[in-house]
Amino acid sequence: QLFSAAQPSVEVVRELEKMLEDTKASATSQTEAAEQQRLESLALLEERGRELSVLQEEHTKVRELVAERAVSFEHATDSLKETQTLLRTQTAELEQTRAEHDAAKA
Repeated sequence: QLFSAAQPSVEVVRELEKMLEDTKASATSQTEAAEQQRLESLALLEERGRELSVLQEEHTKVRELVAERAVSFEHATDSLKETQTLLRTQTAELEQTRAEHDAAKA
């Protein structure tokens, strides 16, 4: 009789042990899934970091190229201004020569 009274307790203990095992398995599964997600996120962050580095390098190259083009543009502008000045001077000289020629004809 003592054994039969103890038997439900053994069943309860077995059920509790089963529930504990299920809980452990579920926790392990959730932990593994969380770790997998963490690793995937880390890999994605590393990939984005590499992409960002490439973009930063390209940006630096573009800035350098723009700076070079700006210097070239400045030189070209200066050269055009010098040419304009020279043309104005030559035009004035030509007009002076024409005026002198016209005066000599008259």
